[in-house]
Amino acid sequence: MKHRLAITALCVLVIDLALKHLPLGPERALIPGVIGISYARNTGVAFGMLSGHPALSLVLTALLIIAGSLVLRGLSLSRFESVCAGLIVGGALGNLTDRLIYGWVHDYLRFLFVDFPVFNAADIAVTTGAVLLMIALLFDIKKETA
Repeated sequence: MKHRLAITALCVLVIDLALKHLPLGPERALIPGVIGISYARNTGVAFGMLSGHPALSLVLTALLIIAGSLVLRGLSLSRFESVCAGLIVGGALGNLTDRLIYGWVHDYLRFLFVDFPVFNAADIAVTTGAVLLMIALLFDIKKETA
């Protein structure tokens, strides 16, 4: 596994777990009309799919991490792609850790301007990493390999 990918994943994991366990206080707006703190226990996966099936969510998450890691091992990734993959892996590990310990994921951020599920830092990392990796692959952004 690339060092840059592993370091990025570890940083995301630590930040995610720290934020999930900080006393964030009562529900409130962080940026009025944009984003706020709101607590939720997510027993499902993306957008609450498989909600109420925590064992299936845990197994699915673990299998996806293993499959993704096996695919990544065989690829020659640029530095940028390694960081993107690290965001995805770190976010997935953050939510997997919650599932292993609690049987659900701590979600605590809510958009205030649209009806959207509550989410967390791990979700942001996975989404950002996936979008940036798709852009890099679509536009063949290759600089230096990690």
